Amino acid sequence: MDLTSSTIAAAGHDSQSLEKLIKSLIAASEEKIARIDSQIQDLICMRNREYGLLATLKPVIAPIRKLSDELLMDIFHRAIYMRWN
Repeated sequence: MDLTSSTIAAAGHDSQSLEKLIKSLIAASEEKIARIDSQIQDLICMRNREYGLLATLKPVIAPIRKLSDELLMDIFHRAIYMRWN
């Protein structure tokens, strides 16, 4: 519901009618804002779930996972005992 000059004119010149109209417009706007806030929270939750899924899936295809355990052990063994002068 939009507050336009025609809406105000429809309420007539009675200040009580106008106040009632404006209060109903305020209530409708507050309800709409509450629905939008709820939708935003739902979307944030969905986004966070997707971030969690990405965090779980990306490491599975990391290049280091393609190396054999034996090769990784050899690399780390050499790194530990290498002289770092």
